Amino acid sequence: MGSRLNPSSNMYIPMNGPRGGYYGMPSMGQLQHPLFNYQFPPGGFQHLQQQQQQQQQQQQQQQQQQQQQQQTQVQQLHNQLHQQHSQQIQQQAQATQQHLQAQQYLQAQQIHQQSQQSQLSNSLNINSKESTNIPKTNTQYTNFDSKNLDLASRYFSECSTKDFIGNKKKSTSVAWNANGTKIASSGSDGIVRVWNFDPLGNSNKNSSNNIKETIELKGHDGSIEKISWSPKNNDLLASAGTDKVIKIWDVKVGKCIGTVSTNSENIDVRWSPDGQFIVACTRDDHLALIDLPTIKTLKIYKFNGEELNQVGWDNNGELILMANSMGNIEAYKFLPKSTTHVKHLKTLYGHTASIYCMEFDPTGKYLAAGSADSIVSLWDIEDMMCVKTFIKSTFPCRSVSFSFDGQFIAASSFESTIEIFHVESGQPIHTIECSGVSSLMWHPTLPLLAYAPEVNENNKDPSIRVFGYHS
Repeated sequence: MGSRLNPSSNMYIPMNGPRGGYYGMPSMGQLQHPLFNYQFPPGGFQHLQQQQQQQQQQQQQQQQQQQQQQQTQVQQLHNQLHQQHSQQIQQQAQATQQHLQAQQYLQAQQIHQQSQQSQLSNSLNINSKESTNIPKTNTQYTNFDSKNLDLASRYFSECSTKDFIGNKKKSTSVAWNANGTKIASSGSDGIVRVWNFDPLGNSNKNSSNNIKETIELKGHDGSIEKISWSPKNNDLLASAGTDKVIKIWDVKVGKCIGTVSTNSENIDVRWSPDGQFIVACTRDDHLALIDLPTIKTLKIYKFNGEELNQVGWDNNGELILMANSMGNIEAYKFLPKSTTHVKHLKTLYGHTASIYCMEFDPTGKYLAAGSADSIVSLWDIEDMMCVKTFIKSTFPCRSVSFSFDGQFIAASSFESTIEIFHVESGQPIHTIECSGVSSLMWHPTLPLLAYAPEVNENNKDPSIRVFGYHS
């Protein structure tokens, strides 16, 4: 007789028994189904409970061991981090100490430089024709950053100007030689005048006058538009005349040692940084390349449709740059060993009107360009990008020059004053009152600015002036 369990009750239902018959659950010993063949171990349920308790204890012990291991690992990690932090603190302390030592060293150097500059400034103390009501407080020339521009403004406000006799007619150009021991000016009278300059005032017995005229260089048949000193020889000078020639002068003997024809009126002349070449631009837009050892013209280039205003070299002598009436600067690669000598690289677009002047800073990193739009643009020459602009009132900018340390740039025009700007911040620092300036240039090692005032109805005196004497 088959049987089955009623899934909804504990009744044991015989499959072939009497109809309607119900039987009670059989005893455990009577079960024949495999599911009920389990044999309980000795001790029964108590033994099972003990086994479960032992297993639980073992699990608890394992958990405790794991927790202890985790705590040990956490403690070790904490100790490592603490040790690393201590090492970082020690390194920071050492770095701070080194930084303080470096600051102390730089401060000591700065104090030493200021002391030297103070002695030099005191030696440059001379009486000025220009009077000022600003009290002299003997502010020192130093490294001026954007945080102490008021100090820079005060320094220049305390400076005075020395006037000395220049050309008999209009002065067209003024320039210091490479080591700052000579200053020269040219004029529409066709004469170059050269003065010896001693920053310590030892050129004559009167210590209040440290500029002494030495010679006049005569030889041009017309106006001299530009002069330029050799960067390698402090006694060699080039002059560009409207008589269509470039002259090379040995100032030491006071004689012309070479003349080169350019077949046109010259308006600018510049030496290469190595002193081996000269470039000159003419009024009819020619560029002449001159070899100095032979004093002969290598090549003359014609630029149609571009009015050339100024020419120049970069500080490495690798680039020749030309400013034109289109408001652009044309950059050419100088190739002295090739037959063409130059190769066009790039055009710098930056102004809406003619560019009249340009100048490199002492480091060679920046090029400044002054335009008829009254703006001075500052170019990063490596990237050939304009990085900053300075506004020069409302008049065209005719001349620009960087100070010897590159901190300041001076800009002038024929009609207006000289503006001195702080290069880093771009802020105007000082204004030199005058009725116009045709040319200006900073001294190569001192904060002195030489300039040639424009001769007009407001200024009949063609004197050369040097600004920056400080008491």
